[in-house]
Amino acid sequence: MSVAVHRTFVTLVLALVAALVMPLAAGAVVLPDELVATDEVDGAPVVEEIDRGLLEEPTPVELPDAVSPPPPHALTPDDEQEVVASATEDEEITVADLESPDETDVSDAPEHAKYPTLSTAASTGRDTHIAAGHSHGLYLDSKGQIWAWGLNSSGQLGNGTRASSTTPVPVDMTGVMANSEMVAVAAGARHSLALDSEGNVFAWGRNGFGELGDGTRVDRSTPVRVGGLLAEQPVERISGGGNTTDAGIQGNSLALGANGRVYTWGAGERGRLGIGTSPASIATPALVGGLIADQHIVDASFGTNNAVVLSSDGRLFSWGDGSYGALGNGTTTTSASPVAVTMTGVLSGVSISQVDAGQLGSIARSVTGELFTWGWNNAGQIGNGTTSNSTVPTRVDMGALEALGNRPIQASAGPAFYMALGADGRLAAWGLNTSGQLGAGTNVNASRPVAVRVDGVMVGANIIQVTNSSSGTTLALADDGRVFAWGIGGSGGLGNGSSSNANAPVQVGGLRTTIQPEDIGVTEGDDAKFMASSNELTATVQWQSSTDGGHTWAPIIGEISSDLIILATTREMTGTQFRAVFTSASPFPNTVVSRAATLTVQELEDPPLITLHPVNRVRSLVDLEVTLTADAVSPTPMTVQWQSSADDGSTWVDLVGATDKTHTFVATEDLDGALFRAVFTNPAGAATTDSALLQVVLRAPQAHLSVTPTTRLVTEPELA
Repeated sequence: MSVAVHRTFVTLVLALVAALVMPLAAGAVVLPDELVATDEVDGAPVVEEIDRGLLEEPTPVELPDAVSPPPPHALTPDDEQEVVASATEDEEITVADLESPDETDVSDAPEHAKYPTLSTAASTGRDTHIAAGHSHGLYLDSKGQIWAWGLNSSGQLGNGTRASSTTPVPVDMTGVMANSEMVAVAAGARHSLALDSEGNVFAWGRNGFGELGDGTRVDRSTPVRVGGLLAEQPVERISGGGNTTDAGIQGNSLALGANGRVYTWGAGERGRLGIGTSPASIATPALVGGLIADQHIVDASFGTNNAVVLSSDGRLFSWGDGSYGALGNGTTTTSASPVAVTMTGVLSGVSISQVDAGQLGSIARSVTGELFTWGWNNAGQIGNGTTSNSTVPTRVDMGALEALGNRPIQASAGPAFYMALGADGRLAAWGLNTSGQLGAGTNVNASRPVAVRVDGVMVGANIIQVTNSSSGTTLALADDGRVFAWGIGGSGGLGNGSSSNANAPVQVGGLRTTIQPEDIGVTEGDDAKFMASSNELTATVQWQSSTDGGHTWAPIIGEISSDLIILATTREMTGTQFRAVFTSASPFPNTVVSRAATLTVQELEDPPLITLHPVNRVRSLVDLEVTLTADAVSPTPMTVQWQSSADDGSTWVDLVGATDKTHTFVATEDLDGALFRAVFTNPAGAATTDSALLQVVLRAPQAHLSVTPTTRLVTEPELA
């Protein structure tokens, strides 16, 4: 995994070499993977103890079947979830095209006129403006300012603090970089690198193994200049590497000089410095010799414990940990000096233009856009449909890439996965995906290339550079300066304001929508109000509308506040969608689009239809309850209000609280003769029931009957 960079003032030299020798192209940045070692490094200086309390337990990941476990010093999927808790445009840089016209595919590469300093970043890998370390990221904007985000335990954000940040913060460039024009950035395990237009290299962050190259082993929270052999030797490319072992966080750095020589410094275990020995560490740059001593190197990349370089005559060399065939020379032997990668077989007669080292393996791209990989293949990262390791280069399934419409112009290596940037600005990926590293919207490994999702924040984005980190994070840069990220987001490594993983691209930056507009249904003629807001008060907003289901959007002139009010809606507006586009006012490019809300306008309906009128009631006793009932039907929501009249219907008064279809009250003497009615109302109008009369009859005195006895004369019957 590397960051490869081209210096402006050596363009002519390299172009001449390319014309005389062979077509060339440069590689992209890739960063170190975290490795877990069980063996100690003899004599390794322990400058700073790791706070193990900050490390979360790794999330177990089941390895694919029929795959042998990795060596004890290799990063396994179990290690990928290490998360450390967080605290708290315009001068053009031109680059000579090093590929010959008859072999290169640069003509199909995207144009970069909108971002002049990246005029050839996609087609040649030069001028890298994004870099990803282990849980931190870097971005060099078009004005020359470097931004950083993520973990900052060793000062790797370069802002003079040790406070981590889930959103980008500016690197302090007031010191040794004050008068420099920056052209590239790179990142290692816990440190950061930058290159200026004069070939000077700067570094900051973790320095326990001398990875900053300033001759010390003291961490730096602001940039220092790399010295030693590079003090007078201009550099054209930089690359960061490293891993985490039980001996500590071991970082590495690499520089490719304008003289075609390779320089390395930092941790030296397992021969990864390529200098013929395996010292505990080197705090100033050392020259890599051996087989490449007389070679003019045109591309170089540092991975975890392995490195790969490309010479001007088209040969590949590698060194470091050879487990699982990581060096591509047909063996699994570790080498502290460069060895030749096997160029027979699939590489026979192939012209290579770019290389990138990953975790126990590497990837190479030919001038015609073919991709070749070798090494560890536990999750299908070889890309040929298998999970079998390969000690020699093998061809990636180009049919799968062709089916995706991807003609690679850049290849990038991550921990157990690879990526290809196509000429159309789209991305494909394959390999380990347990935390969304492939950006495909899933968490399923892929042994053949799959497409990175572009239906979210990356809609319409033309990607010109991609890079991966050793922790499983991917960064992608668009030609308009926007930066996207996905994969493992621990400690804010995605730079989007959170520490959560993402299996599809998110946009780097702190801007986010806090209130989303909701779907609205109104009656014709009424106003409709949509609301949206962001977390940045200084962000600007522009409302947009779409009448074709969200396929195309047009700005609504003058609607630049958080509330959007559509006056006097009509039926023709039904189905129209509205969204708010927020743009950060900070120098860091950032735009967030809200969800799309749909407007539904209902046709104006008739007033409610009365179906039940209240009836007259008579109460012969005072203080007894009276219940009146009324009802109506309405196609739209309606309200009810009971009224009463004490003057035979001349005036009516609303009864407080009487808003149900039934109205119950107590009959009193003063209500005798009162009229009652119910009024039903909907948006189209009102309907009133017939009135009902209440009679309250007072209790009358009860009549009592008296019986007066009477005398009845009874005569005895006469005797016969």
